[in-house]
Amino acid sequence: MRNKSFIIPSKCPACNSSVIKDKDEVVLRCEGDLNCKAQKIERLKHFVSRTALDIDGLGEKQVEFFYDKKIINIFSDIINLVEKKDLIISFEGWGELSFNNLIKSINIKKKIYLSKLIYALGIRHVGEKNSKLIASNYKTIKEFIDSIKIDKTNGLDLLRQSLNHLDGLGPKAVSSFAKYVLIEENQKEIIKLIDKCDVSIEITKVQTSKITNKSLLFTGSLQSMSRSEAKSTAERMGAKVVSSISNSTDILVYGDKPGSKLKKAQELGIKTFTEEEWLDFIREL
Repeated sequence: MRNKSFIIPSKCPACNSSVIKDKDEVVLRCEGDLNCKAQKIERLKHFVSRTALDIDGLGEKQVEFFYDKKIINIFSDIINLVEKKDLIISFEGWGELSFNNLIKSINIKKKIYLSKLIYALGIRHVGEKNSKLIASNYKTIKEFIDSIKIDKTNGLDLLRQSLNHLDGLGPKAVSSFAKYVLIEENQKEIIKLIDKCDVSIEITKVQTSKITNKSLLFTGSLQSMSRSEAKSTAERMGAKVVSSISNSTDILVYGDKPGSKLKKAQELGIKTFTEEEWLDFIREL
């Protein structure tokens, strides 16, 4: 079969902004950021996704629909959807019951830890682990707000310095987070979300158990809990949750379709648990 030639685009097909590539990365990226419709929609989808706020009744199709109808444009619009009741229930497929269920789900998920809120923003290089590390730097929500409202002339350096001491938080994550929160529009949006939601600092109480200081990996689809819930439970019991398997991994917990990680764990002689076996095991700890 003859290979087809591929022309690398110089402009983003969604917003016509320039396409760039970082020196140490392979992927191409649109530099339009929030001016790019495609990026804005994907960030909204991430905000409500299962690993972020996990809002039932607001999936990818609903996000796209509400965006196209100019009902949501920024994150806080999602929190304020209750104000759009008359318009939303006028659409086909939306009635009083479905709307009320959606608002109920939003209200439940408004009670959120700062680490989860930071992760939900979809900042590049700031995943779940880095979001927790950043949030751990603050004792109160006021302290966090004050840290992102500092003067822009030297704010970037000050914010970087305040985060650089966090063990495990790399310079890319620090720089990306600092640049994001010091943009005025982003600052206002974060503060608005904190004002509209019940945001608190997570105080993790680590208990000593048989898995304290053990390196643990989850793989496959878990049925009884989300991946983030499983990680949080293990970390509260003193385990170190990792994302890749190696000789230093102590335990692998697998759900449906575990893939190659289970096979590699068996080859390396690593202790493995099915999801059910794992739940039985931690109940006895």
